Amino acid sequence: MAAMHDETVYKDPDAFWPERFLPPENAQDSSRFAFGFGRRVCPGEGVAQATLLCMVVRVLAVFNIAKARDEYGKDVEPALLWSSGLTSPPHQFKCKIVTRSPEAMKLVEEARDG
Repeated sequence: MAAMHDETVYKDPDAFWPERFLPPENAQDSSRFAFGFGRRVCPGEGVAQATLLCMVVRVLAVFNIAKARDEYGKDVEPALLWSSGLTSPPHQFKCKIVTRSPEAMKLVEEARDG
C-alpha cells in the first residue's frame, strides 16, 4: 500500500522494519490504513485485530521459530522478496519451526486430529 511506503513519512520504507509503525518513529496510527478511512472504515476491524492477536499468541505459545541454518551451522538470512497483488505475501523461505515441549506437541496433535 503506497501510504505505508511514503518516503516523506518513513525512512527506508522498503526495508523490513516493523518498529517503524510504532512511536516514537511514527506519530500517526498506521494500523488504520489496512482498514480504510472515514465512512468506509471496516466494521470488523476489532474482530480482525483480536483474531490475529489470538492466532499469533497461540503459535508463539507452542512453537519456537528461528532462521534456517546452512551446512556450516550459520543462520540463513531469508531474501526479502514479496509477491505483487491484493495481499502481497512474501515469497517462500526456509525456517526452523519446532514445538517448545512434549506438551506443546500434544496440543498440536490434538488440534490437528480435531
